[in-house]
Amino acid sequence: MRLKRWSFVSLIWLSAGLGVSLAGPLQELSVLFAMKVDQAPVLDGKLDDACWAKAPEYTRYRHRRGNNPQKSGLKALWDDKGLYLGIINYEKDLAALKAEVRLRDGEKIWADDSAEIYIDPTTTGYSFYRFDVNSLGAIHDYWRTDPGFTDWGWSASLVNAACGKTKDAWVIEFFISWADLKKTPN
Repeated sequence: MRLKRWSFVSLIWLSAGLGVSLAGPLQELSVLFAMKVDQAPVLDGKLDDACWAKAPEYTRYRHRRGNNPQKSGLKALWDDKGLYLGIINYEKDLAALKAEVRLRDGEKIWADDSAEIYIDPTTTGYSFYRFDVNSLGAIHDYWRTDPGFTDWGWSASLVNAACGKTKDAWVIEFFISWADLKKTPN
């Protein structure tokens, strides 16, 4: 039996600039700063645009559930329109990827091999936007406003994901607008 493959990306807005905070134990905080770009990447599931080549790749993930020894990588970019993420999910057996959900906000996308993206533009630690993206590029999203309320009906209006495969990974190119996050970089 094959265990579900997923990657977890947690993002936090930093007041001193745009940064990415990645999941880890409380005693360790890792930060990857998103790189400002003049030319946005083409969302085609390939990280072959010049801007991706210049962006550093974060690979020091902490796995919060289960045993998931496979490597994942994250690159982050931003422009005046929004935030771009390049997520690399290294996979030993690409043919075994589970990908069934094809519709936006489709049922149980989290049961597919997927990436979970958490964005907390308020830096409260409890309010966040969550996006699940499977290897077909299907997106499920919601907004947790506080520990007592989750808006399951919320959907970002300007969000997009394109996925592709290399010989040893499946790749997500993800975009979310500043308007949907109700924030702009400073």
